[in-house]
Amino acid sequence: MQILKPPWVQHQSQPIYAIDILPDGSRLATGGQGDGIYGMLRIWNMDPIRSEPLELDKKCPRLMCSLESHQRCVNCVRWSNDGTFLASAGEDDLVIIWCKTASSNAVFGSKNVNIEHWKNMFILRGHTAGVLHVAWSVGDVYLASCSVDNSVIIWNSCKFPEIVTKLTGHTSFVKGVAWDPIGLYIASQSDDKTLKVWRTRDWREEATISKPFIECSNTTQFLRCDWSTDGQFIVSANAKNCEGPVSQIINRKNFIAHRDLVGHRKAVTCVRFHPKLFRKDSTNFVIFATGSNDRSLSIWASIYVRPIIVIHDIFEAPITDVVWCKNSLECAACSKDGTVVFLEFSEDEIGTFLTDAEHEQGMKKLYGHMSFQIGVHNIIENPDILKFQKLAQEQQRTQLLSASIQKQMNSPCKTDKQIESRTATGRRRITPICVGSINDSPPVLVFNRPENSKTISTSPSSQPNIEKNHVTTDTNDNSAFSVCKLESLAKSSDKERPNEKQNSSSTQNLLSSPRKRKEKFFKNSHSNKLPKKRTEPLLENQALLNSTEGASKFEIGPRINPPNLQRKLFYKDKNFEVTVENNISQSQLLFHRIQYQRQGEVSWEHISTAPVLILEVSLDVIVLGLEDQTILTLSHSGLRNAPSFLLDALPSRIAVNNLLILVITSAASVYVWDLSKNKCLLNSSSIANLFESEVTLANIEIRNRAPVISLSSNKCYTFSYDYESWVLLLDKSETSCFKSGLFSRLNGSLSEISSKLPGSSNTSSNQQSMFVNSQSQMFQFSAFTLASSQEYRHWFLVNIRSLVANGREAALREICNELLGPVVKTMVDTEKEVLGICKKELLRDALACIATNLSLQRLFTEFNDLMSTVT
Repeated sequence: MQILKPPWVQHQSQPIYAIDILPDGSRLATGGQGDGIYGMLRIWNMDPIRSEPLELDKKCPRLMCSLESHQRCVNCVRWSNDGTFLASAGEDDLVIIWCKTASSNAVFGSKNVNIEHWKNMFILRGHTAGVLHVAWSVGDVYLASCSVDNSVIIWNSCKFPEIVTKLTGHTSFVKGVAWDPIGLYIASQSDDKTLKVWRTRDWREEATISKPFIECSNTTQFLRCDWSTDGQFIVSANAKNCEGPVSQIINRKNFIAHRDLVGHRKAVTCVRFHPKLFRKDSTNFVIFATGSNDRSLSIWASIYVRPIIVIHDIFEAPITDVVWCKNSLECAACSKDGTVVFLEFSEDEIGTFLTDAEHEQGMKKLYGHMSFQIGVHNIIENPDILKFQKLAQEQQRTQLLSASIQKQMNSPCKTDKQIESRTATGRRRITPICVGSINDSPPVLVFNRPENSKTISTSPSSQPNIEKNHVTTDTNDNSAFSVCKLESLAKSSDKERPNEKQNSSSTQNLLSSPRKRKEKFFKNSHSNKLPKKRTEPLLENQALLNSTEGASKFEIGPRINPPNLQRKLFYKDKNFEVTVENNISQSQLLFHRIQYQRQGEVSWEHISTAPVLILEVSLDVIVLGLEDQTILTLSHSGLRNAPSFLLDALPSRIAVNNLLILVITSAASVYVWDLSKNKCLLNSSSIANLFESEVTLANIEIRNRAPVISLSSNKCYTFSYDYESWVLLLDKSETSCFKSGLFSRLNGSLSEISSKLPGSSNTSSNQQSMFVNSQSQMFQFSAFTLASSQEYRHWFLVNIRSLVANGREAALREICNELLGPVVKTMVDTEKEVLGICKKELLRDALACIATNLSLQRLFTEFNDLMSTVT
């Protein structure tokens, strides 16, 4: 090892804060303090540093260029990976991009004579305080800069000075950034005692590491962390373990700090990896250097637990930056004392680095195909993904084969065509040909009738436009006019129907014009009136129910008017926003959309087939109230919390407290559900007796899991579960404003719902995706209600595939957590199965689907490891 400290590499005795070597090794850049308050950037010739004869040769230039465009101290300098640009960051809030030119750019009044001419091509303005560090991404696609303004800015290097995004998750000075060499992440370290990892595909936070930095003091000017050359781990600056200064190794697999680098006596300020992979005994490893406030420099190899070289007291002040030469074993470091040290190692000391071809081959062994494109996730980080992808393909192939065989077995064939041939003896041989199913005619619907009545059917001649799903169940029909109600209508007494012919005609008209009946419903379903005044079919149905033998008449008490139907409903929080839009008409479909946004971006959408009356949102649940007298609950990741709840009348008031939901209907009935325990606490309890003359409902809320009803008479009531009665709680002089909720409804059996999947209608691919994502969850709950394990598993996988295709990581994580169960062995999983299906099998199927989307591979790795641990 050779150590050289040339006295002529200096900034006029001012501190040097940054150092970097051109990728081809011919130039050295230093940045720091200049004369007065101005910053200084200098570019040096490396030849006289490497060779003593050239150093003594007066014809060999030493200082190639001196740049003084920064109005304050220069904190960082970094060459681009191809050596075209040089980026400098200063205390003047600016990042300047330099490029070598043929023309002179000497500063007026400066005594420096520049041999090379470098021009400030771009000045990047975006930070509001001093910039401490900059870093180029893989392929020089982006430039990242961090600042005292607590932010990290990502610049588009192809379109300077365009800002791609601004990362604002830190709460204190950001003093270091490092790019993942694979291009999937970027890391930043801050004085808020955290190191954050951000995804490059959406610039969202992937992980936050804080435990190793809790005891650290903010005494370092820089926190120059770095990502390993092979991308397997991050080495942080300024961490502590047992009150001792260390550098922390953070594993890429789960971004957990699992190992310390011990040796420095004071805080570590900078970390820098050699750009090449090294090899020893057929094992690849990486080399890196760490500089500290204790004025020492340590050289580490990833195959050893201790540093291979430690150099003490090479400076008189803390080390501020360190750099490696790409194509040699040379290292350089700078200090606040204004000097620079160069070190040259031998292969016996630190090893032999790989060639470019060997380096690329080594990276392919770790990650497969290498694209080096920021945000493009075609790199497999976990080999188990290949196994699960193959499993998913086999499952899909098996399902397609089973469906094809089942279709052939269930399809009778006709053989009215044949092939005729003759053998050598002259005899005829006839070979029949299968021409497909004979079931080419439209379906015929038959409904059960009393023995003395005729069967109602649709034939191709009389009902050419009848479709089965128009008659069986209409999800938009508030009266739920399904097959079962047609049967009830057919069984009405002769007194209600003057003659058989008249009834047959009316029923036939109902069947023959489903489209008109559907259009009529949509036209009238937006009315704010009560159900009995809405549509004619509902009046007929209500009369039929009231006239049934043995049915008691229901006297409705004081009416609590439901809210008027609005075109849009909003709920806005500082972190999210929920928007409901009613009566959207597209491609001859009328639907209603619930949209969830975070930071101005749409996270998910849910489609409702009934208008939304009320919207109520808490931090745990989103409640939707629909005009078809049902309640729908959604989590903040867009998943259903429970099946749809049917009410006895329109919802008028809703209150939510955590996962407790309180609903009061227009018939003065009260419902309370506890979603955390999947339990109904109060079912249709009437509060009609609480209303005196001219007394109205003022407010409702939930306290201690019980409903609290406030009236305009300043009286407040609550329900006692012990006494099963309403009791007077107190007299209130003031009442708070009430909020609303959302509603939905479950219609028909699972097979009928499956036949009405909107994918077969004239909708765009985006619409189909929204419908499948929304309704597959409903089908899954329907299968659970019907105890159909086969259909439950089918719709579970449909829902998972839809979430995977849309990259819904939060929803998938929620599902996987529920299926995984408790991880701690002392905890007992009381529910290991769903409808006789092991939850671990469902989780394995879900992971097979998740493995097909490489952007979710970290989620796959996390739960794949947890499942193996639990198993």
